[in-house]
Amino acid sequence: QSLARRPLCKAAMPREEMATGAPPEAPWVRFSQSEDLTVRLRNILHDYAFGPGVFRELLQNADDAGARRLVILADGRTWAPQTPGEGLLDERLGAWQGPAVLAFNDAEFSDADFDGICRVGASGKRGDSSKIGQYGLGFNATYHLSDVVSFVSRDRLCVFDPHEAHLPGNLPGLQLRLGPEEQRKYAAQLAPFEAAAAAVGAEVWPLSGAIFRLPLRSPQLAAKSQICADSHTFDELVSVLRELLTNAYELLLFLQSVESVEVLVIGGGAPAS
Repeated sequence: QSLARRPLCKAAMPREEMATGAPPEAPWVRFSQSEDLTVRLRNILHDYAFGPGVFRELLQNADDAGARRLVILADGRTWAPQTPGEGLLDERLGAWQGPAVLAFNDAEFSDADFDGICRVGASGKRGDSSKIGQYGLGFNATYHLSDVVSFVSRDRLCVFDPHEAHLPGNLPGLQLRLGPEEQRKYAAQLAPFEAAAAAVGAEVWPLSGAIFRLPLRSPQLAAKSQICADSHTFDELVSVLRELLTNAYELLLFLQSVESVEVLVIGGGAPAS
């Protein structure tokens, strides 16, 4: 789930050698096993059942990052622009501007955190409790809800799209620095985050903390997903969050940093203003 392709080594090498990993005169070509990212994520979900556990993972992530506060916001509004694609990174992302769950914590991402969250299966957390997720696996439970997971922290917007179907150039993910021009150009993309920040009393931009957004997978999107064929309604989401709250006190007892967990619900139906 890497946001960029990195060269195998920093030394300069001919273009032909960079493409194959071997000098041009070598009698071999690259031939190796690989795994599709959507398949990898689908297999991970088998170990993380849908339910309150998905949000317990987000709570653990926040605690690992040293946050003191976690707010989960169930947002039933639709944030589609009036003109299709206007203000979005790509017009195809309009399908993911509907009801969503957002999670705010007050721990700001470090540069190492931005690198760590890109790794599927291992984040280096073993020796550093500030890394994201339990070896990188727990965060991926969020794909129970969505195929397009995004988050903001500091002055950056990050979007993961394992299907390579909704971002410019069919990228599997991207990171965008949010200067004044980008804030204007991608206003519709940022609108749900800005509304969530206002709801929890946080200021943007930059954002001191992090907000994750998981737009709910509709039945139509679930039918095309190679990660998870399940869709969940907004009412189902609220029910799971109620179940989470019934055990919130016990959860806090085992955390090192987080002191409060809040759940906010903004009803759906009408377009967001």
